[in-house]
Amino acid sequence: MTIDEIVFSMLSGTLDDQVIGAANRALVEASPFLSTVSFWYKILALLVIVFALYVLVYSVMMFREVRAREYQAYRPVKIKEQEASARRIQWEVILGHVNSENHAEWKLAVLEADKMLEDILDERGYVGQSLGEKLKDANGKFKTVQFAWDAHKMRNRIAHEQQLEMTNKMARDAVSQFQAVFTELGVI
Repeated sequence: MTIDEIVFSMLSGTLDDQVIGAANRALVEASPFLSTVSFWYKILALLVIVFALYVLVYSVMMFREVRAREYQAYRPVKIKEQEASARRIQWEVILGHVNSENHAEWKLAVLEADKMLEDILDERGYVGQSLGEKLKDANGKFKTVQFAWDAHKMRNRIAHEQQLEMTNKMARDAVSQFQAVFTELGVI
């Protein structure tokens, strides 16, 4: 019995023992070929699975690396800490000027401290065209406003009196008044 006859018997519904036996014999005859095909099919399936696992593991590793790079590039910045650090550095420069032996640097220390105070008051939302107006707006809003006024008056003397003989004590007094204000405001 040929394969065509077996298939025809199966389709026509006339399966009997003879047809089933012939089908079994055909299967046994084709068995070496089928086992070889089955073996290579299993090998191919195994290779596809191993490759898919490799791609999956590689993708996960690359995804984690990209996420780590993104985090480094776009990590949250702690602005308050950076601002505080910048203010401390600015204050250290002012202290360096006031501790200098150079008379011009004493004046510079007061001028820079005054500018620092104006910047801080701007950031805090005090209104006015000049530092004097901002200090008027700040009147009563923090305890050391009078120190700020006194130190600002020294800055005005430096700016407007050409023949001002600045002493180290005058500069230190003004800077210490600024320091009291900055300390109260939490800047240094």
